[in-house]
Amino acid sequence: MLLYRHHTSGDVIDFEPATGHWRYVDEGRHPAVSALSTAYRRSAPIPGTYTLEEQRMYCMYWTPEGVLVLHMPDQRRHALFRHGGGDGERLEDMRHGLRIELAATPGRNGYNTLRISGADGHAIHRLTYHALPYALLYGADFSYNDRILADWDFFEGIKDAIEDLEAKLQGGSAS
Repeated sequence: MLLYRHHTSGDVIDFEPATGHWRYVDEGRHPAVSALSTAYRRSAPIPGTYTLEEQRMYCMYWTPEGVLVLHMPDQRRHALFRHGGGDGERLEDMRHGLRIELAATPGRNGYNTLRISGADGHAIHRLTYHALPYALLYGADFSYNDRILADWDFFEGIKDAIEDLEAKLQGGSAS
């Protein structure tokens, strides 16, 4: 499956979810990447995105079966949502109590902490990363009027995708 590097909208890789192996795809051999949120990339030629933090790869992508997956560096995969039904428009929450939280890191300006916890509330993954470079890229981008921080920061992108799909589940309009 093809994934693009989140903050560059480039560096497309061919990713094998079962093994976590990947390789770069030559620029002329992949479709163009659109500025579409991962929440809406289910039918796109490149159905997801990735980032590297501390030399560890995080991915979020839609499977051919219509499941939005958060793929962790340790090869754990968390199903977040599933599109189903004949028309593919029915949406199901697959998190089963999994919580993904993103917040500024206290005492560390320019850093955010991602915390993933299970249904029992215990943390199953935590990452503190330097978020300031993504905020600076966002602030310096004058190419689109509708770009948001989630277009630059992968972890903000996770939060944004979850919020959009939750709104869709609740019958609200997703952005």
